Amino acid sequence: MRWIALTICTLLFQGAASAGRIELKPSAIAPESGAVTLKDVADLEGPNALALADVVIIEDFDERAGGRAWVQLAIDDVRTALDARRVNWGRISLQGRHCTVRLAGALITQSSDDHVAPATRAPETVDLTGNSTVRTRIVSLLLRVYDVDSENLRVLFNEDDKSFLDLPDAGRRIEVQPASTGSSSRFAVVVWLYAGDQLLETRTMRIDLQVRRRVFVLSSELERGDAIRESHLRSEFMWLEPTGPAPVLSQDKAINSVARRRLTSGTVLRVDHLESPVVVRRGELVTIHCISGGVVVKTRARAQDDAREGELVEMRVDGRRKTFVARVVGAGRAIMNLDSTSSAALSDASNRKE
Repeated sequence: MRWIALTICTLLFQGAASAGRIELKPSAIAPESGAVTLKDVADLEGPNALALADVVIIEDFDERAGGRAWVQLAIDDVRTALDARRVNWGRISLQGRHCTVRLAGALITQSSDDHVAPATRAPETVDLTGNSTVRTRIVSLLLRVYDVDSENLRVLFNEDDKSFLDLPDAGRRIEVQPASTGSSSRFAVVVWLYAGDQLLETRTMRIDLQVRRRVFVLSSELERGDAIRESHLRSEFMWLEPTGPAPVLSQDKAINSVARRRLTSGTVLRVDHLESPVVVRRGELVTIHCISGGVVVKTRARAQDDAREGELVEMRVDGRRKTFVARVVGAGRAIMNLDSTSSAALSDASNRKE
C-alpha cells in the first residue's frame, strides 16, 4: 500500500512539475531589436512555459506602435501567437489582461491625435443557436438571473474581450459565476476556463445590459400619500437598465398602495415609490385576535400609534395601564400570538418603559 501511495504521489508531482504558467506583465520595456517576445512581456513558470520564451508576440515594435512610444498588448494577442505554435493548452495556463510595452525612457502620454473616440455601441440581443461559446454561456447565466428569454435581453461586452468570448467550449470546460447583484449598474461575471485538469485562464468581465419588461407608467401626477388607482396606470413594454429599485411588475401590488413621495406623470413605477396605506390610526379601537394554542379570544384595544398592514403596533385595553403588541392584519384588525416569544418580549419591553 505504501508503494502504491508513493507511486501515485510521484505521478502527481511529475504532472504538476510539467505544467506551465504564463502571466502577462502590467508593463514591459521593448527590446532594441524591434521584435517583442513572450519572455519580454510575461512571467514564465514551469518548463512548458519556459520553452516558449522566444515566441515572437510583436514582430516589429515601430510598425505596431505607429509613431508612438508604446503599444497596448492584449492577452488575446499572446494567445494568437501561441496558437500559431500549436501550444498544448492542457499543460499551459495563460493569465493577465494587458501589457503596456514602451520604449526605454519613454513616458506614456497621449496627444489628441493618439485617441480616436470609438463608435458608439449599444447593447444587442445574442443568438444562442449554434455552437456553445464563452459568450453564450454568459448570456445563458444572465437569462436565469433576470428570468427573461433571449429576445428580452440586450448585452454589451467590452471590445477587448471579443476573442475570449468567441472561444468555443469544445475541448474546454467553461464555468461562469456572477460577481455582482442583479441590480448593479454593470453586471460582473467571473469566467474560469479549464482543459483537463489545467486552469487555462480566469477573467472577470463587466457587462452593460438592458432588460425588456412589462412595467407600469403613471398617467397622472400623484402627491405624497395619494392612493394609487387603476386609472393612474398604463402598462408598457420597455427596455430598462437593471439598476436601482426594481420596477413594479404586478398591477395588484400597486393598486391601493400610496405614493411615498410626489410622483410626476410618465414615471416608471418602482417598488420604492410605494408604501402600504395606514389602516389603523392612533387612538382607534381595534379588534384583537388573541391566539394561545388552539384557543382564539377576541377583545378590543386602542392603537397607540398609526400602523400599516403587517406592522407591529402597541395596544392598550381601555381602563388598563399595561400595553401589549399586536400585528396589524387589516383595517381595524390585529393579531396577538401569545405563543410567540417575540410578541411577548416586545410587550414586556414596552411596559418596562413605563
